[in-house]
Amino acid sequence: MKIANFREYTSVLRELYTGEAFAETGNYYYALMSSGKELNQAKADLQNKIKVLNQQIQLQAQKIRECEDKKRAGLEANKLKQNKQTLVKELKALQAADHFNMLSEDAKICVCSGFLFQKYLTSEIIQNNPLHFPTDDNGDLIVNPEQLRHSEIYEQAQHIKDFVAAYIARYPEKVKTAGHFKTLLNSIDNWQNLLAFVNDNFDKLKDTTELLPDNIKNSRKDTEVVLTFPQENLLLVKLKSATALDYETAKMDHCVGKGGYDKQVANGQTEIYSLRSIEPDGEWLPHGTIEFKDGKIAQVKGKQNKKIEDFYVSAIRKSIFHLCQNDNIYELFQQRLCSDLRNLKFFTPDYIPQDSDILWSKFAPFLEGFCVSKMLHNHVITIKDCTNMPQGEDIKLPQDIKHFMLGLPQKEKYQLPDFRAYPNLESLQINNLDLSDNKVIYLPQEIKYRDC
Repeated sequence: MKIANFREYTSVLRELYTGEAFAETGNYYYALMSSGKELNQAKADLQNKIKVLNQQIQLQAQKIRECEDKKRAGLEANKLKQNKQTLVKELKALQAADHFNMLSEDAKICVCSGFLFQKYLTSEIIQNNPLHFPTDDNGDLIVNPEQLRHSEIYEQAQHIKDFVAAYIARYPEKVKTAGHFKTLLNSIDNWQNLLAFVNDNFDKLKDTTELLPDNIKNSRKDTEVVLTFPQENLLLVKLKSATALDYETAKMDHCVGKGGYDKQVANGQTEIYSLRSIEPDGEWLPHGTIEFKDGKIAQVKGKQNKKIEDFYVSAIRKSIFHLCQNDNIYELFQQRLCSDLRNLKFFTPDYIPQDSDILWSKFAPFLEGFCVSKMLHNHVITIKDCTNMPQGEDIKLPQDIKHFMLGLPQKEKYQLPDFRAYPNLESLQINNLDLSDNKVIYLPQEIKYRDC
């Protein structure tokens, strides 16, 4: 078995890296493939030149013994020896040539973590199929890119990439070859054991002994207040230095500090924000971490890379909307401007967690006890697989619905509502439904988009 749409699969993993790092990595692999013969030929040419010089030096030594002008002959011998030394240095440089050590740190992270994904992640997906991807006629998996992008296993891949980044930042003298992690993880045989190894060893990388004992001072050092939530006594702050990132890691027990993101923050490649509560003693205690990169929300993490705790979800969502300058989660989702939606307790296609917000109370019976009928402002829900839902029944919606999307993998019969009863409805998208019993789908006059 293999992954049938391997390019689509790798394109999702590619989103973990900067465009510059991935391009540099591509050049690195191209150089490895194309330079072997050229490198061997260059070394052979130098060895031949050195061999000729050795012969000339021997002849010159004999000339010194025999000639009268020994000074002049000695100078010529020295010149030959200098030329030989130059060629020997060039030969040593070629023999020690290693494209890996010429890479930037970001590209090294890409190469090393990419090896781990190729060896462990791909095997996990093919062998265990944790996301239950379908297969084609040949029995090969068909990866759903959107499902993978919003899955727990994708978050785990991000976590492993961050570990590699923190490890390289902490031990740059150890990571001298692309095979370093292959040797380091020689005893690891599967994805779950790799995750266990990474979690265990992150403790060493996140050693907090370097932090000063003054938590109040540390919590405010090199931060910039971006947004305030007076009623909740919360702040959104931007982290502007390695010290600020280290404090975040010490309190949140994840990998944003200890070198993992220091360079990216320093050179402006990414921005890290933290939602913090103002504690009675004056400490600004973190509860959620946001990475904002290239105009997009790249990550949203709670403590230990888990979901945001319930009390802080509203403020985190408002923080996301503030950074994106857009409070329409439908647009952010459609334009892929916000990752980790489920950590914000929104749900995404093909994934419906128990504690997320859902639009239709009618779907509750087949969602294993899930029952939330209130819709959030500007929220959208997509249901892609409702095969367990009883057919032929009305679909009822909350009164303030703005966006309705329903799609099924096969023809199903449902009695749709009169959409004119929902004055706030802005968009409607219905796919693969048998609408033969619906003579007319009534829509509001002001609806902006429909696709039926």
